[in-house]
Amino acid sequence: MSAKEIGERYNVNNGTILRWLNQAGIEKRTMSEVMLNRNNGNRPSDYELKDLYEDQERSTLEIAGIYNVTPRSIILWLDNAGISRRTHSESMSLHLRKVRPSEDRLRELYEDQGMSAKKIARKFKVSEYSISKWLDEAGIQKRTLAEARLLLSGGTRPSNEELKIMYVDEEMSANQIAKKYGVSFNSISKWLDEAEIQKRTLAEALKLRNRPRYTLEEATEAYLIYSNSNNEPVDMQTFFRSYDPETLEVTEGSGPLRAHLREFNREKIEGEVQ
Repeated sequence: MSAKEIGERYNVNNGTILRWLNQAGIEKRTMSEVMLNRNNGNRPSDYELKDLYEDQERSTLEIAGIYNVTPRSIILWLDNAGISRRTHSESMSLHLRKVRPSEDRLRELYEDQGMSAKKIARKFKVSEYSISKWLDEAGIQKRTLAEARLLLSGGTRPSNEELKIMYVDEEMSANQIAKKYGVSFNSISKWLDEAEIQKRTLAEALKLRNRPRYTLEEATEAYLIYSNSNNEPVDMQTFFRSYDPETLEVTEGSGPLRAHLREFNREKIEGEVQ
């Protein structure tokens, strides 16, 4: 019965009943418990409460939702039933264990869907630190800052096949690919490892960098075209050092034909000897 109903039975006011309850050492109901009674709800038995809290590992918030009361009421019920409440650390550990996605789900969100750790954290209502820890435990390599910026700007990482075409078939350097995608050299190096593409040794990289982009025939043809179309032609040595055979314009730094200098001079000498 409510305090009001008891007051009506004994023809006294509500305040008198509350005073009698205090004098008798009877703990008064919380507002939630009052609402529970009004809605004809049933407070769980100590056994039911123990089953919900310990065996089913429900939180006080979840149990409160079941009985339409406040979490504070659940805490009082637990204390009255002699059920030991979890510490904050235990509650957090239980929450993380219950919401933690599987490794496959985590990989799908982070790698396939390209979601950031922040977005995943928001989805599961945990901290970014928890997501970072889960990624490490799942063996999922986290993005570099450059890769994260690439995603934020709407850019896309090349597929393993595209990466192989650029690095192996087109013989682009890691730095050239990095510049194309606006990421760091380290990001490209990581992508190559993930795609199981064998990286060049330093010697191979230097040899490739020093190799001329044009054949000697193409270079010579470019020089002839330039000489015939320019009122002030330059000598071959200057042309091979500084000009681009496609645009026939001066390039900054060492020109794309520079590697032909020694070969051209060698062939010229051999021709004179013959």
